[in-house]
Amino acid sequence: MHSQHQIAARYCLKAYRLRPENALLNLCAGTALINLALGTIFAFQITARVLDEEWMAYFKDQNYIPYAINSHNKDTIKEFLKPFTS
Repeated sequence: MHSQHQIAARYCLKAYRLRPENALLNLCAGTALINLALGTIFAFQITARVLDEEWMAYFKDQNYIPYAINSHNKDTIKEFLKPFTS
């Protein structure tokens, strides 16, 4: 059974893939993924990881360089910020 957050994230991701230039869809997809990431149940965490992998693949296909950041781990944030702060 899927949660409302999971369903919303999937719909937003599908819509964003069709129209990535649409700012509202961009906001919708980002908010849905944040809601998933804030979930405390293990199932939410697994779903968030699957969606993260889908996002990473999508942006790689668009010739972007994606970088995953765990907001609960300061080391990944520091590593990401190194090029901007040195």
